[in-house]
Amino acid sequence: MLPGPKGRTYSQWHCLCDCGATTVALMSKLKGGSKKSCGCLQRTGIIARTTTHGQSGTGLYRIWAGIKKRCNDPTYVGYERYGGRGIAMCDEWSSDFVAFARDMGPRPSPQHSVERSNNDLGYSPSNCYWGTKVEQANNMSSNVKYLYQGQELTLPQISRLCGVHHATIFNRLKVGRPLSEAADPHFDARSAGRRQREMRRSQAPV
Repeated sequence: MLPGPKGRTYSQWHCLCDCGATTVALMSKLKGGSKKSCGCLQRTGIIARTTTHGQSGTGLYRIWAGIKKRCNDPTYVGYERYGGRGIAMCDEWSSDFVAFARDMGPRPSPQHSVERSNNDLGYSPSNCYWGTKVEQANNMSSNVKYLYQGQELTLPQISRLCGVHHATIFNRLKVGRPLSEAADPHFDARSAGRRQREMRRSQAPV
């Protein structure tokens, strides 16, 4: 029991934490739910938020750190073209490298960089993809439009309508798929391949 103001006393308990450590806690905090561990949950949370899973020296980590810098650091060369004009990294990526790595996936090659489909929007899963500078300039510019459902639309606009990620649509177009298949959320590449092979066989001279 601990003495309190106005002669009140407070119950104090010795507790065994799930991690195996012991701690002392007030009964009021245990009942109220504000005391949930010996402190290990807080330490684990801090580690989880700051860990890079051993990738702090990798190229992918440097890319992530570079994007954050160009968006957040006014002293960074080129900041005026990014953070200076409102370009930001989404909160989830900015606070968690692991989320960035999960959403972007492995870097396909040293020639690939994180590109944005719409250069007026920031860095987020829906606006970023791995691309080369040539692809970005020639194929993925926000000025390139495609005829889709009777409208001239960019790939990000088509993506929002059909529910297929714009990078997926682009990759399907790149291998020769028509836009109707590239933007089809139910598209099956294997079935389409079989149909193409059957068509070629039927057209072959006997």
